[in-house]
Amino acid sequence: MNLRVPLLAMALACGLHGGGALATSALQPAQARAAGQVLLDALKRQDSQAVFDLLAPDLQNMTTVERVRERLQQQGSILGSRITEVSTGVDDSTVEAVLRGSGGNRPRVLVLDGRG
Repeated sequence: MNLRVPLLAMALACGLHGGGALATSALQPAQARAAGQVLLDALKRQDSQAVFDLLAPDLQNMTTVERVRERLQQQGSILGSRITEVSTGVDDSTVEAVLRGSGGNRPRVLVLDGRG
């Protein structure tokens, strides 16, 4: 049985149009870059409250500002950072960055939802 034709007919009947943009909850690349930079700046300042506030609600429910503060202190100071790549998907955006510290460079991947 060939399912291609019935599946295509169903997709078209439900409003899927070939070549059109899919609905997305991800940020645009410039928005993702800006949101990533806000987080990188908060990490550099070791601002645990700002970092906590930027976490998704599910992550906020799993940690505290104090735990974020402890983790930031364990990582040591960040002397600088740079964003190396921004990718957007349907549900989220990924910002790849490099943190420069006294112990060398540390690559990081930030996954951002539609609210940044």
